[in-house]
Amino acid sequence: MSYQFSSDETVLQFVKKASDCDEGFLRSVLHSMQFVGTDLRKSVKALSGGEAIRLQLCQLFLGEYNILL
Repeated sequence: MSYQFSSDETVLQFVKKASDCDEGFLRSVLHSMQFVGTDLRKSVKALSGGEAIRLQLCQLFLGEYNILL
């Protein structure tokens, strides 16, 4: 399974695009998923497979879904 991204945006830009939350909250969510320091400025194209999966999980956590698990 491939988790390749097609855009040249950074990790922080990718998450900002998908959420209406303020940057401080986004940074704390990314930090809780082990994206720290310069990881936030890393291009999404340069992420390893594990990092790409963690970034997609962040995007899921920040989405506004109306479901019950």
